[in-house]
Amino acid sequence: TLTPCHPELTFSLAERKSKQKESKTGGLVRLLCHPELRILCRERTESETRSNANNRECERSAMNDLFAWHTFSLAERKSMQKESATGWLSKQLCHPELVSGSCPRKIIPSPENINNISSASRTAKRHVKESFVPAFTLAEVLITLGIIGVVAALTLPTLIANGRKTETISRLKKFNSTMQQALLMAQKDYGEPKYWTKPLFNFSQDEDGNPVYDENGNIQYDKDAGAKDTIAFLNTYILPYIKYAKVVEKDPNFLDYVALYFNDGSVAAIANGACLDVHYDTNGKNNPNIRAIDRFYFMLCLPPYNLQYLGKTNQYWGTYLIPVASRNNRTQVLEFCKLNGLFCSRLLELDGWEFKDDYPYKF
Repeated sequence: TLTPCHPELTFSLAERKSKQKESKTGGLVRLLCHPELRILCRERTESETRSNANNRECERSAMNDLFAWHTFSLAERKSMQKESATGWLSKQLCHPELVSGSCPRKIIPSPENINNISSASRTAKRHVKESFVPAFTLAEVLITLGIIGVVAALTLPTLIANGRKTETISRLKKFNSTMQQALLMAQKDYGEPKYWTKPLFNFSQDEDGNPVYDENGNIQYDKDAGAKDTIAFLNTYILPYIKYAKVVEKDPNFLDYVALYFNDGSVAAIANGACLDVHYDTNGKNNPNIRAIDRFYFMLCLPPYNLQYLGKTNQYWGTYLIPVASRNNRTQVLEFCKLNGLFCSRLLELDGWEFKDDYPYKF
């Protein structure tokens, strides 16, 4: 049981703090071990003086107990407080073990020390939290990857198609502009195209000079003669004014036509007829090699065929479309494009070299 305390120990908090300041040693531990406190208790078994060494030993022991106290759980601390029948500080000061000179093993610390230790504990807990790295579970990762895969499967085809359209249009515009500029520069050197020289047809002939027809009743084209005449025309009026990679006289990848390869990988296959028929493949020999998808058709016509196929006497280069009366009617050109991909280059030209939503062929 606790020894009853002197009435003076029931000081208020402010009075106890004032007494602590008056003590030369200061602090709760020093207050507990100060000789004046033992005078206030009923039982005094020790002398009124204590050596400095004993004071320091008592202080060290009490401070150790302060840290030990903080390691108790909240429930344990509440239980220890309830064990004291007379309440907080004064109940501990008058405990028989304290007045007998030994420091208690379970001392309830002062509010100041509790706050200091609690602050240190919160700092330690914060360091523990900061060192903890949150991570996803395997299930969350798999679900996320699955969602990404579904979104990619839905969007990638559209992105790829749009990329192909952009590349196709870019090369078509570049090729069309290159040929127009070459013709303008050639006119400065050789005059108007009506004065240029180009063999008209390269049809196979028999010994009597009559044209040879194939099994379908069509006049057979002389590819050897056509290739030679085509290269002769290109060497004079076109090739000196453009940049290209190489020229193949009879390219088996393009119906044995003359193939003009460009540095960007595109190819223009050219055959001689009333006009120079130009089959432009935006990605060369690569697939799909389909009309209106990566193959588009142009014509280079000298007078009088420019009026017949292009509809103007002062135009020598243009997209392929027959009949010429429908060249400027988009509705009719769209219908022709649906029937035959040969005419789709004219549709793109009317649309400002852009794939509109009603373009009949999908990438």
